[in-house]
Amino acid sequence: VEIDFSYNLSRQATLDNRAACENWRAKDRLRSSLLALFPAALVGQLVQVTLLDDSQVTGRLESCDGMLNLVLSGGVCVTSDRSTRGHGDPVELKEITISGKRVRYVSLPDTLNVHKTLNEWDFDLASTPSALPLAKRMMQRPRRAIDKYAYLRDSNQLNHPPLGDCAANSSSQPDKPW
Repeated sequence: VEIDFSYNLSRQATLDNRAACENWRAKDRLRSSLLALFPAALVGQLVQVTLLDDSQVTGRLESCDGMLNLVLSGGVCVTSDRSTRGHGDPVELKEITISGKRVRYVSLPDTLNVHKTLNEWDFDLASTPSALPLAKRMMQRPRRAIDKYAYLRDSNQLNHPPLGDCAANSSSQPDKPW
C-alpha cells in the first residue's frame, strides 16, 4: 500500500507561508499603529488588560504584536465581572494568550513616559525599513476610485437645470406663504 504524502506536504507549506505572511503583517502593523505602540513598550512589565466582557487579566506582558495579540505570563490573575460582584473567585494561570479582538483596554502605568515613548517610536519607524515590501502592501489594498460620486453629479446635471435658471424662474413667481 502506497501513501501519497505530497498533498499534505504542499498543504503544510501553504499554511506555513500564510502564517509567515500574517507574521509580517502583524510586525508591519506594530510599527505603524499607535494602538499597539504602548503595549509593545510595556513588554516585561506588569500590566492589566480589560477585555470586552469587562473581565480583567493581570500579569507580566511577554509579547505583543501589531494585531494587539497579547501573551501574559508569570502568575496571571483573571478576574471576571462576576467575581468582582462576589459570585466567583479569581482564576490563577501560568500563562494566557489574549486575542487582540477581545481587548478593550490596556491600562498604562503612571511610570510610562508617553511623550518619550512616542518620540522613540517615531525614530525607530523612520530608521528601519518596513517588514513588508511596498508592492506586497499595495497588493492587499483595494484601489480607490478617483471620484466615486462623479456619475451622480453627471446624472444630476442632465436631469436638472442649472441653479441660475431656477433662481430666475422663481423670482418671477409671487412669494408663497409657507
